[in-house]
Parts: sequence; structure tokens; C-alpha cells
Amino acid sequence: MKKIMSVLLALVMIVELGFVGGTEAYAKGNSKKGAMLKNIYFEYPKNPVAGKTAGELSDVTITSDPAGAFSATFIAELEKQLEELKKAKEYSAWMVSNDGKKYTVMKPDEKFENGKYYGYNPNIVIVVVYSMVLDFKATCNTKVVAGYNDDAAIYINGCFMDEDLIFSTVPLGKLEEGKVFDNSDLFTNVAEVGSTITDGKYVYKVKTKAAYNKVGEVEVVKAKKKFKTMDIAETVKFGGINYSVNSIGANAFKNNKKLRKVTINSYIKTIGAKSFYGCKKLTKVVIKSDVLTKIGKKAFATKGKKIKFTISSDNKKAYKKLIRKSGLKKFSI
Repeated sequence: MKKIMSVLLALVMIVELGFVGGTEAYAKGNSKKGAMLKNIYFEYPKNPVAGKTAGELSDVTITSDPAGAFSATFIAELEKQLEELKKAKEYSAWMVSNDGKKYTVMKPDEKFENGKYYGYNPNIVIVVVYSMVLDFKATCNTKVVAGYNDDAAIYINGCFMDEDLIFSTVPLGKLEEGKVFDNSDLFTNVAEVGSTITDGKYVYKVKTKAAYNKVGEVEVVKAKKKFKTMDIAETVKFGGINYSVNSIGANAFKNNKKLRKVTINSYIKTIGAKSFYGCKKLTKVVIKSDVLTKIGKKAFATKGKKIKFTISSDNKKAYKKLIRKSGLKKFSI
């Protein structure tokens, strides 16, 4: 486990040099046998206190769903190495900024001051994630988990962290006399159920409201223009929160006479009636989802050429039945 120290130091340097990554780096299922790691929870110190040092408030605990997913040996060694870094004045759980824009890692002996901006240092999160990716067997208890889910999520103090926050700084705000920071302040623009949001390419309707500790759900209802190829993304971001795109609305892309190919993401559960009705040039449909349970009436009734479906799910027979039940006769899988 000596490599944890070098991994930690290397990643601290990488982050400080401006490394930018994404959750795709670790979000891969290693095995379909046994329980999968669903979530990782980091508990950071709740609030900075003026006059206290960063080292005094730098304890971080790590838990998981399912519980016990991380090796006790890994956690103990990580804690030991973090303590050594604190003593060497090379690590703290805090970032500081004079203007709320440019943050630097606080030294363990550096004191909190009113008037400055503070946030959580994400380096410990990155170390755990990449240790798991680089050596899953050494990092995790394989008697508890066999791999990690595609949608494994990271939480800091109960707050869902998207990749932009995890790989930069988790900002809390300006420290003022008597102020108590609240993680929910990270997400102030939460869309209501039934409202619409957009990523500039598609329009989505909110089905389930997001919260600071919950990913919202949306349905894609239309495109901003008629595309030749479409890739329905897994998530869309609005107000700093990622929403899962898990359905395609009725009539969503109806009569798009330019559309030739569409790729449907792995979270899609339902495809609405006439969602691709009248798309005469549509000949290729890639369905990555293995949770699709419904295809609405005339969803792919194009009256054009034969549609070739590429199905990721192992249960192609069930998907073939769904497509045929929707009313489409000319297709192949």
C-alpha cells in the first residue's frame, strides 16, 4: 500500500496544475456477478471557524453503499498517509480564495479568516476514485462488491457532486461572523416538476425535482432544430445539477424529415407514442438502454425505408416484441 502515498502526491500535483476530468473515468461496471458499488459518501468538516487552522478541521470519513465496500486496509493506510501529509504541511481538506474565483489549497497551519472564501479540497475524493480504478482489488473489499455501477455517484456531506465540482473546488462561500455554510446553497436554481429546461440542443420536461442530495429526472420533449443525427444524452445540467434523461416524450421528434440516425442512451425507460413518427429518412436506431420497458404506438412509424435497430441489451427478443407491438413492421435487429 506504499503506492497510496505516491498516488496521493501525484494527484495533488496534477489537480494543482489544472487537471480536468470527468466521472466517465471510473464509471464502468467491472462485473455482473455480485453486488456493485452504487455510491461513495465523503464526510468533510461541516464548517470553517475563524481562528481555527485548516489542519484542526481536516478529518474526512469515507463510507459507501453497500456498506463496507472499501478495504479496511486501504482506508487505514490512506488515513495514515494523510496524517503524514498534514504533519509535513502538504495537505488539508480546505481551499481558500480572496475573491471567490481562484482557490488554492490551505496549509494545515493556515487559519480561517472572516471575509475570505472557502471550499472543500477535492483531492481526497480524486485519490479514492482513481485508486479504485487503478487497483480495484486493493482498494475495495471484493467480498462485498464485485465492481462499480455505471451510474455510481459521489456525495460530499450528503450533497451530490457532479464532475465539474469534483474536479475543481467544492465552494461554500464567504466566511462571515456567525455564518453557517449550507451545502444546499451550491444549487440555487432548481427547476420545478413540469417546467422545461434546455441544454441548447434539446428541450426537456422535469419529471422529478432535483435536490442537493438527489439527481432529478427529465424527459426529452423536442429538439431545437431538425438534426440529421441525434444522440440522446444520459444527463443534462441545469442550475448546477445533473438531471437523468430517462424518457422520450410523445411526438418529440415527429416529422423530422432530415433525421437519419438516432442513438438512445442507457437510462431511457420509455419512448413515447409517435416520438419519431414521419421521420422518413430514419434508417438506424441504436438503443443502449437495457431498462427500456415501453415503446408507444407508432413511435417509429416512418413510412420510409426499413429501420435497422442495434440493441445493447442481452434481451433482444423482448425488445423485438416492444418494437413490433408499437406498430412498426419493417425493421431488423
